[in-house]
Parts: sequence; C-alpha cells; structure tokens
Amino acid sequence: MPYYGAMYEAGNITPVEATDVLLVGANPLVKTVTDAMQGYTDGFLASLIVTDGQPEKNLVTAWLSDKVSGGFTVADTTAIQLLTNRQWQSDRHLLVPICGGSASNFRRLIELFGFYDFVGIDCVAVSAHCNFSVVKHVDRAVLRCIEQWLSSEGMPKHQTFGLADGYTGVEVHPYTDDSRRRFASFLSDDLQQRIHQEAIRKEAEYGK
Repeated sequence: MPYYGAMYEAGNITPVEATDVLLVGANPLVKTVTDAMQGYTDGFLASLIVTDGQPEKNLVTAWLSDKVSGGFTVADTTAIQLLTNRQWQSDRHLLVPICGGSASNFRRLIELFGFYDFVGIDCVAVSAHCNFSVVKHVDRAVLRCIEQWLSSEGMPKHQTFGLADGYTGVEVHPYTDDSRRRFASFLSDDLQQRIHQEAIRKEAEYGK
C-alpha cells in the first residue's frame, strides 16, 4: 500500500493549516518511511494553495534514528526537545510524525502542552489539534484480496493498493470553528479534486 500519493496530497493542503512544518521520520533506512516523507515534502513544496500575505513556507525534516529498526519508539524527553528546539517564523506549527508508535508519544505531549497541531498518520485522530489525517484502508485491501483469492482468476503475484483506487487517502476533519472556516475558504470541492488528481498522477510517476 504505497503512501507517496496520499502523503503528497496531505503536503499539498498543508498551507491551509500552517507554513511551518516539522516532518519527523523514524529512520532513513525504511523505504515505506522515506517514500512517505518524500511524498509529503514534494506535495508541500508544490502546493496549489496560495493565501494572501502568507509567509514563506518552511519545512524542517528530522530523523529519530539512523538504525533500520530505530525511531519507532521515543522517550518523552527526546520528543519534547525535538518539538521545542525550533525557531519558527509564524504562530502556526504542524507536526507530521511518520514514525510508527513514536507518533503516539508526540500526540500525547501535544494534547498536554499544545506545542503544535499534528497530522494523524495511519488513523483518523479525533483531536482539536488534528484537522486532517492520512489513512490506509487496510480493510478494503483485505476484502479485495479475499475476493481475488476466491475468484477463478486468483490473486495476481504483484499488485498495489494506492490512492487512485481509494486504498489510501486524506481525511479532512476540522473540529474547531476557526479550522472549519479556514478549510472551507481554501479547500473548495474543485480545488480538492484538482489536488487529489495531481497526487494520483504523482504517485503513478513515482512508482515507475
């Protein structure tokens, strides 16, 4: 289930939410992590959303470990240091945690101290600090595989379940009146569809 396209789409809509972004990866040796990081970065830097008086976009990438099995857990002290040791240019900061279980630590600390807003990864995060999530619809992929297995054709040896077929995606869920107004102003149905189609195209190109 490639994540590049969905993460590209998430990066593309981010300027609605913040121009200062801390993108945190578990480690640079796991391809699924690096693909997701690259997708988000490409989408953020190529965003179709332009707002009046918007400051220059600022993306900082950080890795939690340099070991292939590292970064999927993190101590609170390390997480706090990573979140607070930044000089940002605007008042709205966004954390994008592509780091497995470590994301739960970051989320808990943000809920306690309100350092940042954050993007939900692999789940729809119900929080006033999280206004959109990147998700994998594993249930749909499992059902599709079962249907293929039971069919006369059987399952193909290789297949992907990505953004184009709805197996990955972005879910916008603004919970505050302020966020609802901002998303409604900048994310019209037409613009959302343009961003979505561009993300599908980029994922297809990236997979070649």
